[in-house]
Parts: sequence; C-alpha cells; structure tokens
Amino acid sequence: MEIGIIGARARVPALESTDIFSDRLILVVPPRHPWAKVSTISLEDLATQPFILREEGSGSRTVMNEELMRHGFNPAALSPVAEIDSSEAVRQAVKAGLGIAILSSLAVAEDLEKGSLVQVPIEGVDIRRPFYLVQRKNRQLSPLAQAFLEHLRSSGPPA
Repeated sequence: MEIGIIGARARVPALESTDIFSDRLILVVPPRHPWAKVSTISLEDLATQPFILREEGSGSRTVMNEELMRHGFNPAALSPVAEIDSSEAVRQAVKAGLGIAILSSLAVAEDLEKGSLVQVPIEGVDIRRPFYLVQRKNRQLSPLAQAFLEHLRSSGPPA
C-alpha cells in the first residue's frame, strides 16, 4: 500500500499523516419531524428524541461523542433506539422516521438536496471530522498515487 485515507491521525512512527479534507457531522431528521421547521435546537433538546447511533468505535461516533462532551453534553443522555454499523443504514432509518441522527454531511448530501432529510443546526455546535492521507515516511509516491492525491486535493472538500 502506498497511501491510505483514514479518519484519525496515524500514531505509527513509520507513517506520516497529512490533513487532506474534512467533513461536517450534522443532525438530520425526516421532513415530517417537528424539528424540520425550526431554525436551531439546543444540545439539551437532543436528549428528548429517539436517537440512531453509529456503532461503538466508529470514527463518526467517536468524533460526535468527543464534540458533544467538549460542548458540555454527555452523550449518555441520548435516547438510543438503534445502534447501526453503516451510515447508509442510519440514513434509511432516519428517513423511515425511526429516530434522528448525527451523520456525515457528505453521506446525506443527496438526501438534503432531495428533501428526504432535513438538517437541523445545533446551537453553538459545529462538528468537523478531519480525514488524513497516510503514507510511509520518506517514500516517493508513484505517478499514479501522486495523480490520485492531486485529484483528491482539487475535488474534495477543503481540509
């Protein structure tokens, strides 16, 4: 393997990590949910709704938990109705009205465009998840890997 893209900075001495792009984690609800028409909700409001979580240990759940705690909200106060191991399945569960969720803005972009999900801002909270390019230190990339990296940098969301 020449390069990889990971959601946490590599902690292996032989590897170097470089910010390549970032994504936002956003609260989404189905369009018929009462929050679909509000301009913002408070962190405390999250505890009042059935919540669909990614599985324990997933990168997005880890980032979500850390950011919620950093803003003074304990994720244990959420009312989980399901814990699911794929963003796609979480999206479908929210669209079916089973609960609300915090998901990658990239993963739900098409749903937001079509109106099958609605983003609800959380007052004072902006959750960003960085992604890193990882490669071995002091190793020249092949022309193909270099071209792929340039494509990522030119077409992906900014770091």
